Amino acid sequence: MVIHSKPIITVWMNSISNIKGEVMAGSGYIEAIRQQIRVRHYSYQTEKSYLYWNRYFIRYFKFTAAKYILPKHIEQFLCFLANERRVSSSTQQQALCALVFAFKHVLAINTDNLQFPYAKAPTRIPQVLNDAEAKQVIDHLQGKYQLIGSLLYGAGLRLSEALGLRISILKIAHFLYLEVKVKKIGFVFYLK
Repeated sequence: MVIHSKPIITVWMNSISNIKGEVMAGSGYIEAIRQQIRVRHYSYQTEKSYLYWNRYFIRYFKFTAAKYILPKHIEQFLCFLANERRVSSSTQQQALCALVFAFKHVLAINTDNLQFPYAKAPTRIPQVLNDAEAKQVIDHLQGKYQLIGSLLYGAGLRLSEALGLRISILKIAHFLYLEVKVKKIGFVFYLK
C-alpha cells in the first residue's frame, strides 16, 4: 500500500511556494514565515507576535494567495490600525516590522517606499524608582525572587534574561560572588 506518491518534503515545498513570491496566504504562508523566523533565531515572543500580525493582516484583507498581496496593502492596514483601531505607536511599529519581515524574507517584495500616517506617540516621563525605593521593593522580596529583583535592578537584565540564567554562587566573607551565563556571554558580579 502506497501512502505518499511524492516525498513529504516535496509536497510541503509545493504547498509553500510554487515560484518565488507565490506563497499561499494561509497556513503555508504562516509556516513559511515561521521557518524564516526560526532560521534567524528570533525569540519565541517575536515569533508569536510576527505570526499574530501576519494572520490578522491576511484576515483583514481576506487573502487567498500571497500573489495578491502588495505593499499598498501594508499602508492600508497600518492606516486602519492607527485610525480605526487607535492602536499605540509601538503597536503599529510592531505590526509594521512583522509585515515587512514577511514581505522581505518570504515574498521577496521590496517595502522601502511605504507611506502611511504613524500613530502619535504619547509624551510622558517614564517613572523610575530612586535607589531608596528600589531597595525598599527588593527588601520586600524573599529567596530567589529577591535575587531576580536584585539582578533586574542592579545588573540591568531583562526579566526573560534573568529567568533564563544558569547561576553558580560562592560566598566569600562579606561579598557574594555571582557568575552568570546568558547564552554564551558570561558576566561576573560582586555584590555586598
